[in-house]
Amino acid sequence: AVGMGDLTGSLEAGKRADFVLLDMDRPNTFPVADFAAALVYAGEPGNVDSVAVDGEFIFDRGAFTRVDQGVLLRQAWEKMGQIEKTLNQ
Repeated sequence: AVGMGDLTGSLEAGKRADFVLLDMDRPNTFPVADFAAALVYAGEPGNVDSVAVDGEFIFDRGAFTRVDQGVLLRQAWEKMGQIEKTLNQ
């Protein structure tokens, strides 16, 4: 429809792809007879297993691929400590 059929529109090698893989075998969505209803009414962020943007996994099996989550959390704790010191002065 937008003249990009060679780049988008299907999951094929060489084409762009944005998609999310969900884990529906979690207590909030299992057992399930209607996947769409389970996702809409009981789905939560914990059901997200993986996310791909333009064919690259940026979140894969529960872990970010572009950032080191441990480093990011340590930096956040350090910043929080600096803010607390400033507020308590």
